[in-house]
Amino acid sequence: MVSWIRKLAEPEFDTYELVLPDWAQWLAQDADGVWWAYECEPNQAYSGWYENEVGRFFRLHQAKANPNWQETLRRVHLQG
Repeated sequence: MVSWIRKLAEPEFDTYELVLPDWAQWLAQDADGVWWAYECEPNQAYSGWYENEVGRFFRLHQAKANPNWQETLRRVHLQG
């Protein structure tokens, strides 16, 4: 169930509103531009992130490709 809107307005990102599941603890973008929410800290792969075999993950948004995708991993602090 989605419960929170996170606005990204950091200079290296486009600005979007992302609706995150209430369990989301991590947010990251793959090289192809897809934003993902993760319950547990994801592992870095060749061109994106993947769940570490524990926790849930959810595809959030397709944005433009990002050559700096490795810098997008963020800890999410949801406020209830």
